[in-house]
Amino acid sequence: MHWLLAERFNMPDLGNYAFHVLSSYGVTTLVIIIVIIFSYIKYTRAKKSLEKIEANLNGK
Repeated sequence: MHWLLAERFNMPDLGNYAFHVLSSYGVTTLVIIIVIIFSYIKYTRAKKSLEKIEANLNGK
């Protein structure tokens, strides 16, 4: 089965540009992962802050 996928999704010959193209894919993937991590960190900080504010309002 995996050989059918390899035939269907074969990579085009990039020639002299293979390193540049593949490294740009790698850098792009890394940047996307970093953005996801920072977004999650900001989400957790905002959630904790809002929960603290809500607890202060409900406590009064």
